[in-house]
Amino acid sequence: MGRNLLVSLDEIETTTKKALESHGASVEVASLVAHAVRTAEERGNKICGLYYVESYCLQLRTGRVDGVVEPVVTNNKPCLLYTSDAADE
Repeated sequence: MGRNLLVSLDEIETTTKKALESHGASVEVASLVAHAVRTAEERGNKICGLYYVESYCLQLRTGRVDGVVEPVVTNNKPCLLYTSDAADE
């Protein structure tokens, strides 16, 4: 039988942040994603929580995602829809 391991939400957030930073995410990006992982775990949303941290780290390491890019949000016309582009310029 499997054993359950109880890990605090603070530890989840701290460890996730360290892992993301060590794989190339900026402090700001790592903090935001780690907080999102913590919130997902807190709410029982496993698919958006720890389940994907390994994948996030691999994508950072391989360059599939840029962990230091700063998103640019524009509002060209008055509307309810905004676009966001996190690509390098």
